[in-house]
Amino acid sequence: MKLEQQITDAWYKKRRWIYLLSPLELLYKGLVPLRKALYKKGLFKSAHPGIPVIVVGNITVGGTGKTPVVVEIVKHLKKQGWNPGVVSRGYGGSVKQYPFLVEAQTTAKICGDEPVLIYRNTQAKIVIDKNRLRAAEYLKNLGCDIIVTDDGLQHLALSRDYEILVIDGKRGFGNQHLLPVGPLRESIDGIEHCDFVLTNGDNNICPQHRASDCFSITPQYLVDLDSLEKFPLSWLKDKEHHALAGIGNPDRFFSLLRELGSKPICHSFADHHDYKMNDIPNDKKSLVVTEKDAVKLEKFKLLDCLYLKVTADLPQSFYKNLNDFLNQASTKQPKVAS
Repeated sequence: MKLEQQITDAWYKKRRWIYLLSPLELLYKGLVPLRKALYKKGLFKSAHPGIPVIVVGNITVGGTGKTPVVVEIVKHLKKQGWNPGVVSRGYGGSVKQYPFLVEAQTTAKICGDEPVLIYRNTQAKIVIDKNRLRAAEYLKNLGCDIIVTDDGLQHLALSRDYEILVIDGKRGFGNQHLLPVGPLRESIDGIEHCDFVLTNGDNNICPQHRASDCFSITPQYLVDLDSLEKFPLSWLKDKEHHALAGIGNPDRFFSLLRELGSKPICHSFADHHDYKMNDIPNDKKSLVVTEKDAVKLEKFKLLDCLYLKVTADLPQSFYKNLNDFLNQASTKQPKVAS
């Protein structure tokens, strides 16, 4: 975690030592467009499952608020009469045989934290597979009529119909360099191919894009991990407590707790961290965690541990754009996989 934090600080605080890795960036910079060109020419195969595919992803390493966005999109699709299925890589899980269907009893240890979180919030069918096309086809065979992929902008083997880019409004694109010198998975120019850009925060990073707007992560209430009793946000007021976060950007969670009036003692872990009992403070102070961490901590049967329930408040401009796509998708003939 210490090395990961040092690299992240170098990306977003523009430390000079990171430029020692410039030769590796040059190599990566050449491979990214080459790979895209090979897919475009058909030398690498890209196929479509025959039902609409929505990709939600980012072009930076680290957390942007993508998973809450996926949850809200899936809920919206269900309200519109669709039967969505979700494709996930299942990072942090132990699945060995694919495709793997997430069920009510599936734990984060098996399939990863994000699929469990999405399933519990949407009750949608979720399939784990490193081969996203195979997962999409499996979901289609289960009766799904539209696919949402949690991450996957760079996974070109699965053809897609609608792309959503999620950006962290506070951290932006860091030093705007590609890996490993910067946090970018691909060039910022790649934003142009996305159908909508959602910026987490009140600073629209991409106002020049044809379709972009801001959204917010809004805290709702606290939930006791053992009893599932709900507590109002006022419970945090002037409260000194431990705060654990094993997410892409732990500081965002800690800042939110401070904005709610609490006094967190902060403990950062790597994204998708597999918690052990010795990671958990053993004094008498309360523990507050993210919902993503909660699905991994519930195995310990902790007392006085609460998670902060949040939702992504997506702008009406996005829903209008998405609904326009859905209206067209419902009248189009499905694509045929090649």
